[in-house]
Amino acid sequence: MTQYIQNKNNCLILYYTDKNNKLQSAKISNYSIQGLFTLKAITNTKNSYKIIEKLAL
Repeated sequence: MTQYIQNKNNCLILYYTDKNNKLQSAKISNYSIQGLFTLKAITNTKNSYKIIEKLAL
């Protein structure tokens, strides 16, 4: 079951697929969320590194 949330028309909409693989949607709030900034952290190990990104809302 695929799920994602999208800002649309100043509200949050949940999109999901039902049992028959049809895309459905449901309004879940009357407001939208805007990102303030993205925080990037680099973690090192002995042989590799990872970049972790977190979005502050």
